[in-house]
Amino acid sequence: MKIKIFVALLLSAVFVSCEEYKVDEILFTKEEVSLIVKGVVVFEYDGDTCQMAYNARNNEFRAMDDDMADYFVLKCSSDISTEGQEVVADLKYTTASNVRTEKELTFKVERILPASGKYWLWCQSKKIGVVVRKF
Repeated sequence: MKIKIFVALLLSAVFVSCEEYKVDEILFTKEEVSLIVKGVVVFEYDGDTCQMAYNARNNEFRAMDDDMADYFVLKCSSDISTEGQEVVADLKYTTASNVRTEKELTFKVERILPASGKYWLWCQSKKIGVVVRKF
């Protein structure tokens, strides 16, 4: 009897911990330049306290707060230009306690708004969403 209860509790814990991340529910809710990791907004651009940069030659996007305490840098292996395109990129970003670096992530370009220069990218394997802007 105790084993059945233990197995039932173990299975329920496994099902609860299996979080599904849907790109449209996580990434598409963001209109500003931002970084979302496993459903948590790690960085969101605020025009009053942040800056951003784009280097076309290096295919690099940067967003940071004014004192550089919070930031992310996305360096793509190639130019992003079309929806559905996949691009390999390195990502460096701050968390509450340290700086994380993710190498050779594959992002899919999920959405483009040419008028604003914004691009929505999603890395399915790591559940990372990024909204960047070319200007």
